[in-house]
Amino acid sequence: MDETSDEVDMNFTVLSYRCTVRTHLGEYGLKYTHSFTILSHLINEEVKNQHPKIMTGALTMHSSPFRHPLVRDLAWALLSPNLLSAHALPEGISFLFPTDLFPTDLFPTDLLPTKVPDCHDTQYHKIWTWLKALDERPQTLESHLLTQGSRRIGVQFEQLLAFYFQYGPEANTIADFRQRVQIHQSHSRTPKTIGELDFLWRCQSPEQRIAPEIYKTGSHVEAAVKFYMGNGKRDVDLQDPYQWVGPNRNDRLALKLNKLFDHQLRLSHHDCAQAVISALGIEVLRTYLQLKGRLFLPWRWHLATREECTCVLPDIIASDAELGFWLRFSELSSVMNEAATGNRWAVLTRQGWMSTAVCTLSLDSTPSVSHSSGIEWVSATDDAKATHSALCEHISKYFSTFHRPILIALLTNDAQDDTQWVEQRRYFVTPDDWGV
Repeated sequence: MDETSDEVDMNFTVLSYRCTVRTHLGEYGLKYTHSFTILSHLINEEVKNQHPKIMTGALTMHSSPFRHPLVRDLAWALLSPNLLSAHALPEGISFLFPTDLFPTDLFPTDLLPTKVPDCHDTQYHKIWTWLKALDERPQTLESHLLTQGSRRIGVQFEQLLAFYFQYGPEANTIADFRQRVQIHQSHSRTPKTIGELDFLWRCQSPEQRIAPEIYKTGSHVEAAVKFYMGNGKRDVDLQDPYQWVGPNRNDRLALKLNKLFDHQLRLSHHDCAQAVISALGIEVLRTYLQLKGRLFLPWRWHLATREECTCVLPDIIASDAELGFWLRFSELSSVMNEAATGNRWAVLTRQGWMSTAVCTLSLDSTPSVSHSSGIEWVSATDDAKATHSALCEHISKYFSTFHRPILIALLTNDAQDDTQWVEQRRYFVTPDDWGV
């Protein structure tokens, strides 16, 4: 699609049509065909009036009601938009939470539901109430994550979900909870691990836990958090999932989908897995996917509307997926010059890659920075010239040691609390010779 084209009539409030999509995942040759209804641009005047802050920009973030960074991460892990569209899932696979039906005004998405069904609304409010209480007393969550040891974002994401399964509002419906269940090839002379199930449990009714044997239903959940950057070459089709690359360049969206669809989500059907599942008394197993993350478009798309950005994404990506931008170090000055005055910039640690970054200023206006908050560095002033110099120096030192992208965020002052600086946009910055 040409960047200047206007093939979508933005005057339509709702655009619905049937289409068939065939996606080729690069040289790996994975092919599948979708026939689905695209419901596009569910943004109307009613939503605009009810959520004016959401409509200020295609990728605008806003303040979180949760004060503790780990609670913000947990809320994001549970309720942020799913990375994939539900239509992309293989038959028999569902999302753990159908977040397109949740009121998602706490997350950076412009596509808001106009009505929330009662059943999902009830589930949402159960989670919401539990999170608010946890934000007041987060010690259990802190202890849970501290015992894991690893600071890898994928491990932390899994542990956030594990905490919810064990302590969340529906924990009393979960029995025989298992995490990282290894599946072994039992028929060979030397046992071989063929994979593992991220989460497995047997369902129970809280009203009749005295007779759990009558409940033969179980759940298998695969979880992942992923961040991909679109190929920066102008002649590349960004609708091809193979053109979306992870920060380590060995990971691609196409490869992850292959692994998810062909192995991870199918593993519970393997004969060797069935023995483990049957041992828990499970006769009917439901498989769910919890895939969160963000896609980062090349910086030249930063002035595009949300709808224009969505049009260039792979069709398997959810229409409300979280987006950002990526740029090369030499382009950073242009990005900062285009930002409004009076803002601050922050460098995020990997622990800050999930939820919206929030920085608190002390009484002397000094930023509060800690790895636990996911912020490694924040500009000490909102002066544009001083901030530009300090940020460039910080990133230059980083690239002298690490030849990989660094994540930064643009912060603006919270209108309701002038001590809070809240992320509005985030950008991956790469070395100039980092090929994507």
